[in-house]
Amino acid sequence: MLGFRTDAKSVLIAVCKKLVQKTPIKYPVARSLSCLDPRNMASAPEHSRTMMKRFLSTCVEANLVPETDCDVIMQQFADFIHTAAKSELENFSVENDRLDTFLQNRMAIRYPTVWLVVEMALLLSHGQATVERGFHKQRVGCGESARTVISCKEGY
Repeated sequence: MLGFRTDAKSVLIAVCKKLVQKTPIKYPVARSLSCLDPRNMASAPEHSRTMMKRFLSTCVEANLVPETDCDVIMQQFADFIHTAAKSELENFSVENDRLDTFLQNRMAIRYPTVWLVVEMALLLSHGQATVERGFHKQRVGCGESARTVISCKEGY
């Protein structure tokens, strides 16, 4: 019986180590994306701004965002956090609301520069096909002068 418990414990430890290795939270970009959680914006706005700065620096290093746009993006992000209704941010429900729709409805018109970065961040994960379909159905960025990350793909 003791041998079985020891074996089971070692298997459980090995599985947990593998899960930790594979988890996206291990990567700095994934950790910095916590700035997009409306609940974090409401409870810790300064931390959200810091995380957005980290995300932007990674995007600049990867040539995804021009360095000249970072000040405008940070200003718009700070303004969004400051002007968004705190109760609206706090009441965001992971179970009932979609983050892309929630942020798009509140950012896309008034904060277009930061919205382009947020849209790109939401599309980074490989498991976000529903997000892409949502953007496509709403025709975000589709048109004559499409400049967004997902400008009207042919395959849809």
